[in-house]
Amino acid sequence: MFYIGEILKTKGNNGEVVLKASPDFFYTKKIHSIYLESKKHNKNLIVESASNFGNDLIIKFTAINTITEAYRLIGYSAYLEDQKEAKAFKKDNLVDYTVLDIDSNKWGTVINDIEEGLVHTLEVDDKGDIIFIPYSDDIITEINRTKKIIIIDPPDGLRTLNK
Repeated sequence: MFYIGEILKTKGNNGEVVLKASPDFFYTKKIHSIYLESKKHNKNLIVESASNFGNDLIIKFTAINTITEAYRLIGYSAYLEDQKEAKAFKKDNLVDYTVLDIDSNKWGTVINDIEEGLVHTLEVDDKGDIIFIPYSDDIITEINRTKKIIIIDPPDGLRTLNK
């Protein structure tokens, strides 16, 4: 299964939900179904429609038609089960992307996108200095694939950690 995000809230009165998309997930085409998982329940729902909403998605499931039904999905983790479908939505390699912090300060350019086991790190070249940025929802706030820019909200000390 491929993790695509978490349902954060409802949107409108017709059963739509807002999914906080994982940085690994890049919505480009129709999603057929989503597997939802919580601590107590699991369900597979057919997607009626999905659309971009900033960095998130608004999703309408065929079986969810009221705000009350949608409200019950808040907190569920969302996954794509179909490996073929998941591959179509996986992020591109981020080499050559420019890294900026939330204040628009340039951190450098990604020279290596390292995935080893559960660890995912971006290796960034800042004029000869190397910075390792953990690939995390808490740090990476936006990936603009059109402009090839990654926006980060780094914790204090990250820039100088490897110096």
